[in-house]
Amino acid sequence: MSRPPGELSGMAMPRVALVVTNDLSTDQRLHKVCVALAAGGYAPTLVGVQWADTPALAERPYPTRRVQMWARRGPLFYAEANVRLLGALLRLRPDVITANDLDTLLAARVAGLLLQRPVVYDAHEFYTEMGELRRRPLVRAVWRALEALLYPNLQHVMTVDAGIAALYRERYPHSAEATVVANLPLARPAPTPLPSADGRILLYQGAGQAGRGPELAPEALALLPDARLWVVGDGYHRAALEQLAHQLGVNERVRWWGQLPFGELGAITPQASVGLSLETTLSANLAHSSPNKLYDYLQARLPVVVAPRPVHWRVVEQWACGRVLNEETADGLAAAIRELLDQSEAYAEAQAGAARAAEVLTWEGQAPTLLSMYTRALGRAQ
Repeated sequence: MSRPPGELSGMAMPRVALVVTNDLSTDQRLHKVCVALAAGGYAPTLVGVQWADTPALAERPYPTRRVQMWARRGPLFYAEANVRLLGALLRLRPDVITANDLDTLLAARVAGLLLQRPVVYDAHEFYTEMGELRRRPLVRAVWRALEALLYPNLQHVMTVDAGIAALYRERYPHSAEATVVANLPLARPAPTPLPSADGRILLYQGAGQAGRGPELAPEALALLPDARLWVVGDGYHRAALEQLAHQLGVNERVRWWGQLPFGELGAITPQASVGLSLETTLSANLAHSSPNKLYDYLQARLPVVVAPRPVHWRVVEQWACGRVLNEETADGLAAAIRELLDQSEAYAEAQAGAARAAEVLTWEGQAPTLLSMYTRALGRAQ
């Protein structure tokens, strides 16, 4: 139960604590949310996790905290993270709490109950339908049970795409409907493309998880002898990708960037020729996903080649900014890339479409919807 507005702290800028189970360095959505909150008259504090060997976080225009962790993965990690995040929330005593994804919702709900503060749930994924969980039915059942316990009484929910909002509505028809706050990038001026010694560059962001489709990229690269592949991202799936590249004999034409802070990622993206977004139908979460990478490519004015997922094809069809795969094979991907790179007129048209999309598909257009969520959570007049 949240406190009525008159019992809030009385501060001119209501305090918002946002909790997450990553180390904050690469999470673009949370950075954008905090920037929007600060500009909208709130005082956000972003709380994540760290280990003894975690690099220091670059300075941000809002306060950040990272709780020291011992466990790194598995049940112990999530249990420890929620205990430590709960402690951080109780010390901060914010006016509103934001849980980012299901793995922080327990800490947020307990803190909200103890402090009598409203809780906003920001579902970046349809968490229990992620591909990693679908292959682990027992673990998935635990998360489903936790979601069934914590989700139904939420009053303030947002997510990144209408498809995921519909999935939550189907599962919890009597709960609050999720508001869509799309994960679009901050508007940036058109970059001046920097020539790269790598020549024709295919860029794939986010290659650390199965089901995101990066396997097709090295397979298509074997059919494109004049191209190179840049892969950004890290995680348990990267080793399998590297092994695949070696087996195909293309590893010398692949550059593995690893995990990059979003500032560095923004600097290398305009150097590419084409951006790839190849999410599969491995899970309902992926099939309805609205991936950051797609909009980051467009903000860098890159033509894109995408899988035939609902969000992807709608964007490409509306803005004429690239190609949708006719078949999800290495041959199909290589053919779509050739259609762009081997035809200067087609490439110029896709670039122009990406530029048009970049003017409209921006975070700035989402910020008012985000701020209205917090206005309602605090019981203020619209």
